[in-house]
Amino acid sequence: MARVFLSYSPRDEGRGYLVEELIASLVEEIVRIAGWPEDDALGLAYLFAEVLDGRNARVESGISDVLGREARDFKDFARNALAQPAHHG
Repeated sequence: MARVFLSYSPRDEGRGYLVEELIASLVEEIVRIAGWPEDDALGLAYLFAEVLDGRNARVESGISDVLGREARDFKDFARNALAQPAHHG
């Protein structure tokens, strides 16, 4: 099963995250019923089953090995980025 973010609203802290467990074959079936071409449905199912399967959810030592500093959790990075004013151009 793949953990898939269905909704996230960073500005409305009351809502937070809504996470659902999805099975790749179910994703494939749903998008086929919705009229997606077979290759696209298979590609999306592969994405959920193989790429977004959670194996990249942990912070590993590779970042500190390359950058010479400790790695940061992506949630911390995103929270910090959202607190900064938007840059245009």
